[in-house]
Amino acid sequence: MYTKCYYITPLIETCIDRRTDCRTILHRNPLMCREFPDFAEKLCRQTCRLCNITSNVQTCNTFKDLSINVTTQRMNASVGDVITYTCISGHMLVSGDLKRQCMADGTLSGSSPNCVGKINLYWLRARFV
Repeated sequence: MYTKCYYITPLIETCIDRRTDCRTILHRNPLMCREFPDFAEKLCRQTCRLCNITSNVQTCNTFKDLSINVTTQRMNASVGDVITYTCISGHMLVSGDLKRQCMADGTLSGSSPNCVGKINLYWLRARFV
């Protein structure tokens, strides 16, 4: 009679990014972790906060470096949250991102949105033509 011995390899969850550009991808598309969950799970676990590891930084200040012509409904966001900004009425986005994600290090992905007043071309034409 023979006895078979089995060794079950424990499943060790590693909290690493398997790509070096995960943060760059997330900065370009703050919804990357939610829109592409399989990609996030397999390749960007740490950046997308898919590990059971707590961070020292729990929130991001959503108003930091925000121009006066931009609004948001949230003052603080938890790690992984996506914050949506809007330009106030009569203004348009000229630079930055209207959607940003709260990162594990307490920063927001992308760059601060900058909105400026829309130019009334009819008014300009009447004044200067």
